[in-house]
Amino acid sequence: MTQHQSSPYPLGATLDEYGCNFAIHAPDCETIYLALYDDNNKQELFPLCEDYAGIKHIHLNGIHAGQRYGFVIETCEERQYIADPYAKALDKALHYVPPFTTEKSFELPACIVVDDAFDWQGVRSPRIPRDEMVLFETHVKGVSKLNLTFLPSSKVLTLVWLASLCFSSTKSKILTRYNYCLSLLACMSLIYCKWIR
Repeated sequence: MTQHQSSPYPLGATLDEYGCNFAIHAPDCETIYLALYDDNNKQELFPLCEDYAGIKHIHLNGIHAGQRYGFVIETCEERQYIADPYAKALDKALHYVPPFTTEKSFELPACIVVDDAFDWQGVRSPRIPRDEMVLFETHVKGVSKLNLTFLPSSKVLTLVWLASLCFSSTKSKILTRYNYCLSLLACMSLIYCKWIR
C-alpha cells in the first residue's frame, strides 16, 4: 500500500479521498505499528514513523470504510495489541478475563474504519477559520418562556422574535460578522438585564 501525507489530527482513523489517516497519542511508545486485518484475520503491520507532540500518525492509500485495524506496541521485547482509543466502531463486543497477558491482547476486538463524512449535497463546506468563527448558543425556552414578565406571550418560544431583536437595529443592511456578533450580544445583555431587575 502506498503512503500519502499523514496528519496528527484528527485522532483515530479518518477517511479521505485517497485512503485513511491513522493517528494515536502515544508519547511513551518508542515502537508502534498500525495493524491492518485481512479477511483471514491475518495482520499486516505498518510502522508509525511520523511523530508530532507525542502523536504517532500514518496515512495509507486504498483504505476504505469497513477495514479492520488496531495498533501493536512493543514492551519488554514483546508485542501487544491495543485497540484505538479513538475508534468509532469495534468488530465484536469488548470482553476479557483477568489475568490479562500480551498473548490475550490479540484476542481483543479489532477497530473498524468508519466513513463519517457529512453529505453536503453539493454545497461547499464553509471552512471558516477559527479566528473568524463566532459561536453563541442559547435555548429559546431559556430566554423567552422562563421570563414571561418581560416578553409578551405571543412572542414566547419563537426563533423569529429572537432573530428580530438581533437585526432590528440594522434593518436590511448586510451585517459583518462583528456587527452581527455585537447585535447578538446586545440582545442577550438586554435580556439578562431585564432578568436581574
